[in-house]
Amino acid sequence: IRRFSPKTQAVIQTINSIISLGLLAIITWRTVVYAESTRLAGKYSVSLHIPNWPFLYLFALGTFIFCLVIVYNTSEHLVQVVRGSRRWVAAILLVVIVLIVALFASPMFSEGWVKMGKMATGVVGLILLVALLFSGMPIGVIMALVAFLGIAYLGGIKSGLTSIGIVPYNTVASYTMSVIPLFVLMGNFCAHSGMVGKLFVTAYKWLGRLPGGLGMATMGAAAGFSVVSGSS
Repeated sequence: IRRFSPKTQAVIQTINSIISLGLLAIITWRTVVYAESTRLAGKYSVSLHIPNWPFLYLFALGTFIFCLVIVYNTSEHLVQVVRGSRRWVAAILLVVIVLIVALFASPMFSEGWVKMGKMATGVVGLILLVALLFSGMPIGVIMALVAFLGIAYLGGIKSGLTSIGIVPYNTVASYTMSVIPLFVLMGNFCAHSGMVGKLFVTAYKWLGRLPGGLGMATMGAAAGFSVVSGSS
């Protein structure tokens, strides 16, 4: 979308922000519902034996703050769109917003006159995924949106709402994801100390003159990095 004019980019970014805001609002709402049901059920973590619901509420607070950030960004984009524009631009935006609402409401028609099989639903989902990727929308939002619409369409709106409230928290609460902040910290240490650059320079001096030396030097530097960090 960088090839478009600044005003066209602002229109596309406004649409993307509205879609993202709608999805994150649903995630926040369903996470709060999930947290309350967990609190009433008295569920505890398996290893630490502490309640799960405070962390669910904390996750919901984070997505709510994310929603506020998107509202701020949307207002900035809208100012760019409306400034010096004609009335038909606002009319088009209104139509697009209505279409977005219809998009979120589409799972409700899964048992109505719009009925597709699993294969057709998957193809439509892939087309929507690629189209949204080209629009510049954040990849995480796109994947969550397409997954939510697909699950809600195939399994019903109740199934989609349940999944959108449970899966995001369970994904970031897994052990594999919990070490990411430590890896980011380690990466900062390695970058600021100059170790990464020196590793690559050393590997390039050994392997750079060989055919495919750039790729071989990259792999050599990755091997050296994995020696000191445990991950290439």
